[in-house]
Amino acid sequence: MPGKFIYNNEALASVVLIEYISKKETIELGNTLLVLPFLLHDPTLKKLSGKALLRSVEEIHASFPELLIGFNQRYKEFLPLSVNAMGILMESHMVKLEGGVIAYKSHAFIPAKQGGDRYAKILTAIDKLIGMFGDDSSSSLYYKLGVQL
Repeated sequence: MPGKFIYNNEALASVVLIEYISKKETIELGNTLLVLPFLLHDPTLKKLSGKALLRSVEEIHASFPELLIGFNQRYKEFLPLSVNAMGILMESHMVKLEGGVIAYKSHAFIPAKQGGDRYAKILTAIDKLIGMFGDDSSSSLYYKLGVQL
């Protein structure tokens, strides 16, 4: 269907992931696959970019359990987009993969100065998501979020 607007696409996903990775510097590959289901899901983005104080995945479970209902399905729906976006970032040498860890190449990315309301919300939410994930391993986060592989 020509002219159809694609809300979540590889371009947006790549920018969101590089913004996240540039702030985190290194991240387990498995954890990168959890980023988009949080930041590109509108109800979750609204909470993460708002005034709600969320410091951990457990706090989302306690305060906003509705955001995690069906997270496993959302993860699976975003998986192709996440993988494609990571492929774009690796092919463009913005990140590198070594031993299951994604590392940011600092010279490769210049953050956007503006990008609209949704992009501004995503940038705000990235900091909260980094704090929520903390230093938890992929296996710990997948277990807490109920992701079934």
